[in-house]
Amino acid sequence: MRAPNFWFQPFSVLSFFLKPLSWIYELVHYLRWKFTSPKKASIPVICIGNPGVGGAGKTPTALEIGKILQSLHLNISYLTRGYGGKETGPLDIDSLKHTADQVGDEPLLLAKQAQTIMAKDRAQGLTLIHKKTDIIIMDDGYQNPGLKKDLNLLVIDGPRGFGNGFVFPAGPLREPLDMSLSRASLVVVLGKPTTSVKKTLGKMPSPIFYGQLKIQPPKALKNPLYAFAGIAFPEKFFDSLKGEKFILKKTKGFPDHYQYTKTDLTQIKKEAEKLGLDIVTTEKDYYRIPENQRSGIIPIPVQIEWDDEASLKTFLKKKLAL
Repeated sequence: MRAPNFWFQPFSVLSFFLKPLSWIYELVHYLRWKFTSPKKASIPVICIGNPGVGGAGKTPTALEIGKILQSLHLNISYLTRGYGGKETGPLDIDSLKHTADQVGDEPLLLAKQAQTIMAKDRAQGLTLIHKKTDIIIMDDGYQNPGLKKDLNLLVIDGPRGFGNGFVFPAGPLREPLDMSLSRASLVVVLGKPTTSVKKTLGKMPSPIFYGQLKIQPPKALKNPLYAFAGIAFPEKFFDSLKGEKFILKKTKGFPDHYQYTKTDLTQIKKEAEKLGLDIVTTEKDYYRIPENQRSGIIPIPVQIEWDDEASLKTFLKKKLAL
């Protein structure tokens, strides 16, 4: 789905009328946490989530945290729900065997770096974790009580913040904000935070680390471009390209985790050919394109540039007693 604009407006009539549904959503969420007995893994579990619906940079953060831990000579395994995939799992992901249609796009990205288990029931996914694994990194699952977490990392989109502050469907939050913040062992803010975000986080006892999502375009990439994306906020991808001085003659946004059809891609390629444009998309989107349709489409990876990576590394070592 695409995040509706009213989620990010100070007041909306639609939000007002949806509030009763939000109260029901909050009640169900509260009861899940109250009556679920979380399963405890035999090794530490780091959970990386965000307070709202849609992308905030969870998967890039999971990958960067994984790199830091691997630099400390630790064996990691990723555990993810595989949003958008048809399979329920648990599955040990093989990027050469599995497709985004089966397991979602995030598991395929994560599997490039380390063992990745996709399971709708995360606790069941523990059964496939490699015996040599030292630490499990959960990509998403912050609001899921089924598995006990040893470290909760909350990722916040600095510029978008918490929207109107309401819980879904009246707003973008997955649970009341104070619940999300109270469980956070540390907070990662990606992008320049708004005044509201700064004010909210100013009350936090947990450490806060800042970073920027930076695209990694191929050096041979030339202007002008046709950019398309099926992520929570396609405009973020387009703005990132513009920030790197690329000229976007044509852009097209799709819903988050959109599964591209041959018709979609044929149309994009025809439009690009007519205008003489190179076609680019996100690395996540690229995995959702059937292999026989990927020709002529350039994936753009993204990574995080930390303001103070050394302090983050020191914090993780101390918190995990490494």
